[in-house]
Amino acid sequence: MSRRFAGSTASLSKCDVCDDSPGARDAVSTVSKKLYKNSRTYDLFMKWLGYESRIDRFLRRLNTSGGPHERILDAGCGTGLLGLHFLERFPAARLQATDLEPNFLHAMLVNAARRGIDRERIAVAQADISRPKQLTTLEGAPLALEDASFDLICIGAVIGYASDIEASLCHLLQLLAPGGTLINIEMSESVTGRFVSRRYQYHNIPLARMRDLIRDQGCQVVSTALGIRHFPANLTRTAIIARKAGG
Repeated sequence: MSRRFAGSTASLSKCDVCDDSPGARDAVSTVSKKLYKNSRTYDLFMKWLGYESRIDRFLRRLNTSGGPHERILDAGCGTGLLGLHFLERFPAARLQATDLEPNFLHAMLVNAARRGIDRERIAVAQADISRPKQLTTLEGAPLALEDASFDLICIGAVIGYASDIEASLCHLLQLLAPGGTLINIEMSESVTGRFVSRRYQYHNIPLARMRDLIRDQGCQVVSTALGIRHFPANLTRTAIIARKAGG
């Protein structure tokens, strides 16, 4: 199930074709708002389906060695499935969580409290995945993220809602520090993955093109399939993991 998540955005030399027109942004936002209005219903549905526990199982087996992972960005955090997992996994880490909808940010904070995660470790802000660097705090103040400011970035089937998918991905990679890791739990190109993408108007680029873009930004990239142990998430998702050189 794809989420209507959001991030924020920046500029990037290889991504200067980004369509940042009001019409394009409004179209993405309209789709997003239609899909996810009730964060509680969404959260309960994901738990009932077993999706949340299977993604968590997959993440626990994922090799994330090689970095401090002290600064984490969950772009399009939804109810916190990815970001909260890594906060629990790395006790010294702090999380910047972004989403287009404030109700999901509040739901993520509720879930963090239920899991015993210190509120001081989490910063939340609204952002659109088409502009992953440009945030707005819940108080309405603008906030810009700096390049190379995160050790770990996690996203889950979100960039397909960007006005320019390639630019959005490049912007996210620009936020990654040398030696950092980006984990994208992306919609797969399986029959079921394509069906669900169409159902939720999720328009992604070919995964081969995505891997090429990641390499162009100085990252190593691997794709990891979800197995039967991760059912039903394995029906629609695949993991694309990028590691930036340096560090």
